[in-house]
Amino acid sequence: TSATSAATTGTVTSATPAATTGTATSAASTATTGAVTSAAPAATTGTATSATSATTTGTATSAASAATAEAVASAAATSVASNAAIRPSDAVLTAQDATLAAVTSWRFGALQALRDLDVYRLDPNAPALTSSVVSSVGSVEGGTAYGRRFQQGLTQISSRSDRRFDYDGYRNYIGLSLKQTFGRSSFDTGTGLSSEVSASVHSTWIADNGVFLAAIGRFTSMSLDYGSSNAFGNNARGRTSVLAGDMAISVGTKLAVLDGIYLAPDLTLGYGTFAVRDFTDSSGVSIRSNRLTTGSGTAGLTLGYQDETTLRGGLNLYARVALVQPFGDNLILTASKDGGTISPEVLNQNRLSADYSIGGRIRIQDGVSVLIEGGRTTGPTLASSYTARARLDLTW
Repeated sequence: TSATSAATTGTVTSATPAATTGTATSAASTATTGAVTSAAPAATTGTATSATSATTTGTATSAASAATAEAVASAAATSVASNAAIRPSDAVLTAQDATLAAVTSWRFGALQALRDLDVYRLDPNAPALTSSVVSSVGSVEGGTAYGRRFQQGLTQISSRSDRRFDYDGYRNYIGLSLKQTFGRSSFDTGTGLSSEVSASVHSTWIADNGVFLAAIGRFTSMSLDYGSSNAFGNNARGRTSVLAGDMAISVGTKLAVLDGIYLAPDLTLGYGTFAVRDFTDSSGVSIRSNRLTTGSGTAGLTLGYQDETTLRGGLNLYARVALVQPFGDNLILTASKDGGTISPEVLNQNRLSADYSIGGRIRIQDGVSVLIEGGRTTGPTLASSYTARARLDLTW
């Protein structure tokens, strides 16, 4: 309740809020399919504090009367816990889920971009000029705050060209790649679609003793659409775009163990930024996300077998395990409407995860080879990610 309140389809405002049983209101708050906030919430049953507050069940203090120590302490405690006590609307939570799914897709793309360079450091017979087409599919299941989950299916196709340069004691590969990714997501209260285009430039230096250094820079443009609905018939749709850029560097070596069997440890460090354009959804809620500055560190180990007598060393089978530790910013989304704002809680995305993959590359004939790989990533926040990809290399 409130001394003076206005009620519309999605908005409740209170210029002079009254305290209610178990509920904190504010000088300007909204509760709708849109946003809820508490800038300076009033006290709950028993005590209300405000410049001009309405009387509640219990004791009320106002500007005309001296506030007791108990009232001041109660108001301060309520202010600190206000956001935690108020659940954002389904439209706001779906907007956060859709944005988090996009961030997850982008982060996986950064890790996979460097993995595409493995063929050069693991295959000593990699040709001088290569063009590749890679097709992959994957699914991601993740967790967000408030016990919510999301599932995302990804389809990718990419092409790349690389040129080898030979020097005394080492060789260098330089190349360009272009990737298109389509994503379809489902959330607890909605669905989402994403389309992503990324372009990258990369280079790999490999010494004759097996030590390697690889670097990549990537630019990504993404469009994001989502729709939200709930059991009460409240619907909202939103559309925005994303610009992101990242770079990564990887170092490692390849060690011969037995005839044809090798171990290849590697360390990777990635860093990038992810910016979502501000937008307003169909219900009038303004959505703003922080600009993410984030990265990850990866420690991996590959166990492989290479037959150098078959088609000029054209058979390479491998299994890889890696630990991935993200770092940097977590997503912070802010929703506002009619002067009120709220930022939903978000789970910590910077938690250790494990990545497993198994695959093989075979040279079918001179100038043609195929790579097939399957993998899974698990972690406490990202429940699971499955990927499968096929790559066709044409050389001349």
